[in-house]
Amino acid sequence: MPQINIAPAGETTDLVPHHTNSSPNQAASPISIKKRKARRALIGATIFCTLFTVIEFGGGWYANSLALINDAAHQLTDVANLAMSILALQASAWKRSKKYTYGWKRAEVVGALVSIFTVWAIVGFILVEAVQRSISIIKCARGDKDASCEGIDAEVMLAIGAIGIFANAA
Repeated sequence: MPQINIAPAGETTDLVPHHTNSSPNQAASPISIKKRKARRALIGATIFCTLFTVIEFGGGWYANSLALINDAAHQLTDVANLAMSILALQASAWKRSKKYTYGWKRAEVVGALVSIFTVWAIVGFILVEAVQRSISIIKCARGDKDASCEGIDAEVMLAIGAIGIFANAA
């Protein structure tokens, strides 16, 4: 016999009947098919972004480019956000219990908070690195022998940056 899920006050539900006598041969509901497709797409995007993050960070390190390292850090937050979306999608399907009366639907909010704090931590790192490099440039201009006066490999930076434009468009 089909049952309709009734959500607690302030929460919405999909109002799709959930059969209690489901068999393995029974077709999946359209919602579960959509969730599976979304999960597959998120996993694919996570793998792609992870690969490009590693390439971009390695290229930024090799080229001594804070801009590429900054973009790699940004990509890393994208990877983390995609991973949290996968987890939140999975967690939101978990059933309510006596302890978690709203279920796990709030997992997305926690994921967003973690994402925000991660971005702020990366911003702090980039600011510290930018100040250190600015001080190094001033020391190099003065002729200080203790300063690290390495240049930026513009060709590597340009190539990886161009690939990054296409990766972001994909």
